[in-house]
Amino acid sequence: MPWRPIRGFTLVELLVVIAIIGVLVALLLPAVQAAREAARRTHCVNNLRQIGLALQNYHGAKSEFPPGIVMSGPCCVARTFSGWMIELLPFLEDVNLRAIYNEKVSNGNLENTEARETFVSAYHCPSDFEPQLLRPDSGPEAFRGKWMTGSYRGVSGRSDGTATWDLAQELHRVPPEWRGPLHAIGPQEKLKTPFQLTTESLAKIVDGTSNTLLAGEQTNLFAPRRTFWGYTFGDYVMSQGVPQRRIFNGDWQKCVNIGGPGATLPCMRAWYSNHPGGMNFVRCDSSNTWIDFDVDLEIFSGLCTIAGGELKWN
Repeated sequence: MPWRPIRGFTLVELLVVIAIIGVLVALLLPAVQAAREAARRTHCVNNLRQIGLALQNYHGAKSEFPPGIVMSGPCCVARTFSGWMIELLPFLEDVNLRAIYNEKVSNGNLENTEARETFVSAYHCPSDFEPQLLRPDSGPEAFRGKWMTGSYRGVSGRSDGTATWDLAQELHRVPPEWRGPLHAIGPQEKLKTPFQLTTESLAKIVDGTSNTLLAGEQTNLFAPRRTFWGYTFGDYVMSQGVPQRRIFNGDWQKCVNIGGPGATLPCMRAWYSNHPGGMNFVRCDSSNTWIDFDVDLEIFSGLCTIAGGELKWN
């Protein structure tokens, strides 16, 4: 038989095929990433839905919401004890973890090391940074150990930026109706507040449960200012509404550099997520809602109060 050359791809044809595959991958990759983010966001929404239902079950059992944090006195030398995320564990089917937390000693006590270093999946959004053990950079007991990160914070109220709902001795600067559903409580004579800070109930939410935010997302590119679910030193488990755009910055250091009333305080108690364009929240009626980063600041700040008398949220 006469010899016939075997025909194959030329180098040019091979390069064309590789280029076409590269273009197809480039076109498909954003769609794949979008699908993955949609799944992560759905997971995050479900977490907040479970948190909202757990808070409702807690309220049903005790006729009140848990305290945001329990303080022994005014910031910032006072020890802190339990907080809303710790008290919620049994209602999230994590009775064993709550059982090893000793509420008779402070949050930073060595006896609570195992509890506060435990990863809780319900408190972590899959779009957030990888979970890790980090020691917060402030607080009277920060030096005692590490705290596990989380993704969600309780809504402590509205502020003008200079007063916070975990620095309770400063609350003479804001009206009491600006308080949120989850804020600091403690001995009145030690906190020196102009009004009694006690736990809240559904009956006290006169703005309406569908018009009041209960908990939402907060993460931060600046690791020491991440959320730490078991560290009840105020601004690590609670945030607030402040009519300053920088609270949606997502980077504590950049927020501080922008500046504004309250200096660093609004940045410590800000809101952010790694979802494109906004954050997930749960309302006091257990329904979920999406808040855009470009939301009207007065509307958002009003949603953080239980009795501010603001316009209804659609």
